Amino acid sequence: MDSRHYHVLVGLCGMYMPDTNEVHVSRKDAEAGARWHAAEARDNGEHVSGSARAGYYRIGDHECIEISECDEPECLSDLED
Repeated sequence: MDSRHYHVLVGLCGMYMPDTNEVHVSRKDAEAGARWHAAEARDNGEHVSGSARAGYYRIGDHECIEISECDEPECLSDLED
């Protein structure tokens, strides 16, 4: 079984522990999740740059949304919750 999946990480840029860590089974789903977070930030009046296709957004001066590919199977347990 292929354990590859994607994380959408939202929080302070460069921080080890993000505020949000969503697990998605496909890149397409992860891009949709990242777009949702970017739209939410824009709706809250934040300046957002970047793109889901690039796998990275910057929100204001300090926050980021990042799509990260992962193949660690223990992360997939998050999908079962």
